[in-house]
Amino acid sequence: MTKVYPKGTLLFLEGQPSDAVFMLCQGKVKLSTCSSEGKIIILDVVEPGDVIGLSAALTGAEYEATAEVLELCQVNYVGTGDLIKFLQANPEASLNAARQLSRNYFTAYRQVCSLGLSDSVVDKLARLFLDWFLSLPGQKALEEGLFLHSMRNDAPGPAGGIPISKIKLLLPDDWQAFLKSRTEFQREWDKMTGLR
Repeated sequence: MTKVYPKGTLLFLEGQPSDAVFMLCQGKVKLSTCSSEGKIIILDVVEPGDVIGLSAALTGAEYEATAEVLELCQVNYVGTGDLIKFLQANPEASLNAARQLSRNYFTAYRQVCSLGLSDSVVDKLARLFLDWFLSLPGQKALEEGLFLHSMRNDAPGPAGGIPISKIKLLLPDDWQAFLKSRTEFQREWDKMTGLR
């Protein structure tokens, strides 16, 4: 069944018994979780093509996150029983479900490692940048011609590339002074982008 949901709609709540999956056709949905102290962390922003609530539906568990519509969404709603029957009858669909669960696991693994194994805030920030560039929105930015590269002279950037020093969103105006006082940032950036 296809439905359209306005911004702010909650598709499901963390801890609610799972009874369906939601296949996102259009729009964006935020997945978040909340601690017992009321702290909320955004786990993901789901884009068209993803199935939301898949692991909970397949295991019969409660939804592990809250799903909130960020912009007008078109969603295909499939009850858990119907999903199970469909997957049993369609091996290719089962393989696609396994692939999505594997992507979800790999993403969670990388996030936990990034948070738990990073030595410094700079390391975490550099990993955040790198992960963004590897994500779908990051890849779209690359397709649209936003190329970033290191400031190092021995590491030429791609044609039409922008040195990281030209990014003004999060970086100070005096980039050289920043690099001299925060050499670990440049070192981590270069290490993660393969320049060192």
